[in-house]
Parts: sequence; structure tokens; C-alpha cells
Amino acid sequence: MKRTTIALSIILLILVATYFFFQTSGREPDNIFHLEDPSLVTEIEMEKVIRGQPVGKIVLTKNDTGPWMVNGKHPAIPAKVESLLKTMTQIRVRSSIEKAGQRSGLQLLKKNHTRVKINGEDGKIKEYLIGVTDSKHNANLMMIDGAEKIYLVGKPGFTGYISVFYSTQILEWRERTLFDLTPQNIKQIKIAYPTTPEEPGFELRREGDLWRLGEDVLATTDQTSTYIGLFDGKISAESFANDEFPEIRDSLPYRDPDVIFDYETLHGEKGSLKLFTRPENLNNYFGYLEGKPELYTIQRFVMDKFLKTRSFFAGDVVSKQQFSEQ
Repeated sequence: MKRTTIALSIILLILVATYFFFQTSGREPDNIFHLEDPSLVTEIEMEKVIRGQPVGKIVLTKNDTGPWMVNGKHPAIPAKVESLLKTMTQIRVRSSIEKAGQRSGLQLLKKNHTRVKINGEDGKIKEYLIGVTDSKHNANLMMIDGAEKIYLVGKPGFTGYISVFYSTQILEWRERTLFDLTPQNIKQIKIAYPTTPEEPGFELRREGDLWRLGEDVLATTDQTSTYIGLFDGKISAESFANDEFPEIRDSLPYRDPDVIFDYETLHGEKGSLKLFTRPENLNNYFGYLEGKPELYTIQRFVMDKFLKTRSFFAGDVVSKQQFSEQ
């Protein structure tokens, strides 16, 4: 009986192995494009080609002491770089192209594609071309550089085409940080409203463990803590606007801003953000940082919570003399 059981087990194993052999025989691995270890990546080059002509290129470079850089000049948006690297590890071949479609697909891919070159400290890790989407817009034509066979490649669990992660538009990658403040690093906040003098601004300055509101007035903790607690890291603009509104950026330095938002950190970093209301878009500001050329669009719901007047602190201040007597 024992021998019979062993024999049956062996036969079953042979049958299972035979099944999987015929199921996988002739198949190619689905991971020929995907990246094994994103931590090894130090540089990503992406160049877009349309009708055989280059139309845009970006280079993302890893910076060991800071953020990734775009074309060696501008900090990149960390979340966007992380999303790209994650996508590179997740993409899989969904299907190969039938032999009859290989030739036409290859011609199309070579004329219209984004070339992606992934480099590490020891040289090239992987290089491939990403082409157009399939009819369902759920996969892209792709080919390993130097090969002659194309595939449909997608991202499991993602509905859509993966080429959206491989943009060569520089502004889509550039960081749009206006300021990066936390309750722990703020030294001073000063807000003014030049075009509406009836709305008095304020200057809030750290003085040891306390906050000064104006020259001889110290703020107690309630409203001040509420306000300072609003600052919780990076605040970013909605978009760069120089190209879309070139005449606006040239004219703004000659206009009084509606809001001036000045800040200083305990590390000595200073900034001055000028905001201008937009009559044609009440949900948005134009804005720029003093000394920098970029024009931004800035969503009001992002900034307005910081734009208090002195009256916000009215029930929360005492004179320096009163404070010392408490």
C-alpha cells in the first residue's frame, strides 16, 4: 500500500510538471522591461521623438545630499520621481504583438516614441522605447533598445497607459515650492495688504519661547498657537505661468501686490512672496517670489488660511509690561 501511494505521488508530480511545461513553453518572461532595484538608479534620461524628430528631453539626476534634479538645474518633485521609479519596477508585458503586426508596429514605434535610459553608478541598467497606446488605452507599445521585437506593456492594477509617467515636459517635473515652514523653524512671519490699507497686516516674531506681535506687544498662546500650527511643511504653487502669461510676469513688478507674505526661518532662510488677485479667476492668485523669475498660479484655498489680519490676534495679546506682571 505504501509503495502504491508513493508511486501515485510520483505520477501526480510528473503530470503537474508536464502541465506547467506545456503551459509556459514558448512564453517569454513578462518582466523584461521592469526594474529590479530602484535604489541603484542614479540617472534617468527621457527623450521624446515625434515623426522621427526629437522634440523634448529631460535628465533626472539623483543627488545624494538633496532632491533629484531636473536637467541639473532645478529640484524635482519628489513624489513624481518616486512614482516613476515605482512604475519602472511594476511594468509587465501584457502580450506580444502578432507576427503580422510586428513590422508596422516597429515602424510606428521607431518614428514616435520616448526613449528611456536608466543609468546607475556602473553604467546603463536598462534602455527601452515607449510608443503609442493600444486601442483600449491600457498598454503601450514597447521595445528593448537594440531589439527588433515589440510588446504591449502595462502596469498591473493601473487603468490607463504607462507613458503618462514618462513625461518629457520639464515644468511637470520641477518643484513648485513657495515656502517650507513648520512651527519649529519659523522665526518671523510678516503679512501686508498694500492695496487695502483698511486691512492691517501683522508681524509675528519669535522671542525665545514667546511671540512678539508688533514692537511692544507680546502675543499669548491661544490664537498664536492656532496660527503657527497652520504651517505644516511645503506649500506649493499650482503651476508655472510664464509661458502662458508672459505679459503678466513683465508687468507685475510695476504693480502694488495685493498681499506681501514675508518669512524668515531660524536657519536664516528668508523669502518674500508677492500675490496678485485675478479678477477673471477668483479662485486663484498670480504670484512670484522676490528675486526669482518664475510666475506662478496659486490656489486661494492653499494660501488664504495664512492670510490673517491683526484683528485675528486681537483677543490674544498683552503689552510687554502686562505680560511681565502676569
